[in-house]
Amino acid sequence: MKTLAILGASGHGKVVADIAELSGWDNVIFYDDAWPVLNKNGYWDIVGNTEDLLKSPFEKVFIAIGDGRVRNEKAKELINHNKTIETLIHPSAIISKYSSVGSGTIVCEGAVIKAFSVVGENNIINSNSVIGHDCLIKNGCHISLGATIAGNVIIDINSWVGNNASVRQNISIGSNVMIGSGAVVVKNISSNITVVGNPAKPIK
Repeated sequence: MKTLAILGASGHGKVVADIAELSGWDNVIFYDDAWPVLNKNGYWDIVGNTEDLLKSPFEKVFIAIGDGRVRNEKAKELINHNKTIETLIHPSAIISKYSSVGSGTIVCEGAVIKAFSVVGENNIINSNSVIGHDCLIKNGCHISLGATIAGNVIIDINSWVGNNASVRQNISIGSNVMIGSGAVVVKNISSNITVVGNPAKPIK
């Protein structure tokens, strides 16, 4: 029996567990630091906290935590304890054979990753989002529901592209950036800011 241990029992965790089962995992169990107060996540059992997971016999793990910084930190901790961070891809996702997807990344239903794009580690590529050709999505990012990233775009670590946002081709987006839902990005964005609107502009 193939068992996947998931760290993070949340709504996103339920999505991760569902995609894991659709991707061929026979058994899914959760670990969460709210355990034992929290002992169930929908259909699935929560059996311990992070410390318990580090001590567990399960080698194959996935991190279902929304915050990209935390995902990256937890991944380092798990790898230091000889855990393997899995990649999960929904069967309906379309990924070019010329692109790559790093460990700890989930690619949800209907998502498209086009040729020669590199999607790094611990990313969320959410439902019906599109990543165009020759893009680089670094670690800990979230490309939200329905977002469209045109070709030759670079997105640095821990950045978030909101629901149905659009990013024009040849754009560079810094680290720790928040792009609001429905925003249209037509210029480069520096790090550590939030942008909203059409065209997208920084807010304080």
